[in-house]
Amino acid sequence: MTDKLIQKRMTLEAISPIFIGAGKEAVFSPCTDFVQEGNELICLDERKLQSLLMSRPELVDRFVEHVRQEGMLEDFLTYHCNSSVASLAKQRIPVDGEVRRKHIQRFLETQGAPFVPGSTIKGAMATAVLWDWLLNNESGLQMLQHIQGYVGKGDRNSMKSCKVTDRCFNRRLDNTFSLEDRNDAETPAELPTYHAFRFLQISDARPFSPETLQVSQVERLRIVPLPEEKSGKDETSIPQWRQTVRSGASTLFSLSLLHSEQKNGFQFVKHQSVKQLFLIINSFSKASCERELAMLKHRHPASPSDVSRLISFYETLLNNFPRPQANEAILRIGGGKTWFDNSIGLAIGQLHSKKPGRESESLLGDYLKTVLNIDIADDCFPQTRSVLLKDGTPYQPLGWVRLKLLPN
Repeated sequence: MTDKLIQKRMTLEAISPIFIGAGKEAVFSPCTDFVQEGNELICLDERKLQSLLMSRPELVDRFVEHVRQEGMLEDFLTYHCNSSVASLAKQRIPVDGEVRRKHIQRFLETQGAPFVPGSTIKGAMATAVLWDWLLNNESGLQMLQHIQGYVGKGDRNSMKSCKVTDRCFNRRLDNTFSLEDRNDAETPAELPTYHAFRFLQISDARPFSPETLQVSQVERLRIVPLPEEKSGKDETSIPQWRQTVRSGASTLFSLSLLHSEQKNGFQFVKHQSVKQLFLIINSFSKASCERELAMLKHRHPASPSDVSRLISFYETLLNNFPRPQANEAILRIGGGKTWFDNSIGLAIGQLHSKKPGRESESLLGDYLKTVLNIDIADDCFPQTRSVLLKDGTPYQPLGWVRLKLLPN
């Protein structure tokens, strides 16, 4: 039997604003890149600005001095160039709030338009598949039992050597797990491996229209009370500004599944079933939403009204989850995800401690202390969340999207 490839077209729609960062150094500066007018940012065309500076030699030195002093771009253009912002404009982006002297983290772009890389989508899917493998696969359940034992003993070294991701995804060419029955004398060259997730291929999504961009205020919201000795201190993070793709924006990408004679351990690959993959993704995402909602309802230190919009968002999302075997899936991608969205933490949280007298408690607290050296109750972690602000109030999380399978 020869390998067979199937390809499916899909839409990706933003349920909440998306942020895919272009890198720490990729920012818009109020000194060189934009001017705010009301509820819009006017982004300047670099080529037009460069041409303006080169038209009068003294302007280059003045501009360098202006940047050194962190001046406002609008002032430089008005007082030194006698030029309007509109004449140099490249793009206008909606903004909700006062940005003027703040830097803005840029969205990843290709040819001037925002886009979501295939690796971002595939990485989020891989975390969901890993979670499902740990909870619903015989080998994964055995791995969890090992973790439960190591954590119960406080054995950090054995815990770190588990290599959970390798156990799930890496295979030997003889179709066994790459780390099973391995002799220390054997070298990697004697045990050639491949990544089982290679049978799933995700294309980069088509670029969004530049008109879908907005500038959003993002804050690290504390959802766990500070210790008493710090309760008088204001540890709320300084809000950041990010380019985000607005809710409701949609794009297209393709998903390919390769059926091969090589066993890979994943039924959705074996049967080339997108619906089976979506079932895994939806189960994982629903578990993540339920945990977030529980923490927001029971662990915020201030008035419930502070997080009422976030609670409403998650309640609405949970009420509208796709049914089993649906052609849709809900997934979280990009910036703003929590530790649980990027790790085995969600699966660990469903185990119980083996320590005497604590058998009814979650294993997660012991795991955090043993592996991450974080001494905190399991239902208090992580202590903060990245949320979008509107009128100074948290109103939406980042990164929730809906994937929909299109007919052939």
